[in-house]
Amino acid sequence: MPRYYIEIHDGDWGHTDEDGMDHPSDRHAGHEAINALTHIAKDNLPSRDERDFTAEVKDESGQVVFQGTMSFRGGVEPLSARKSPAQPVLAGLGFH
Repeated sequence: MPRYYIEIHDGDWGHTDEDGMDHPSDRHAGHEAINALTHIAKDNLPSRDERDFTAEVKDESGQVVFQGTMSFRGGVEPLSARKSPAQPVLAGLGFH
């Protein structure tokens, strides 16, 4: 079975799998990278409002066979920047 190596980083942090893992195909190795991205993103949010997590999978020859990025964007808009106060919205939903 072919061996694949996954590298994951977010700009501040990175990890390279130096041992590699055996997978039956490039596609299967890519799915493993997606799974790793979701776990790493879950463990590292929310530490800031924007973050891009990138995974790259290489085969035994060093050729990239998968590359994916998962982006997080979030934050709270200051009250002074809101177009209308929250009260009328809540009243329209039956809350007074």
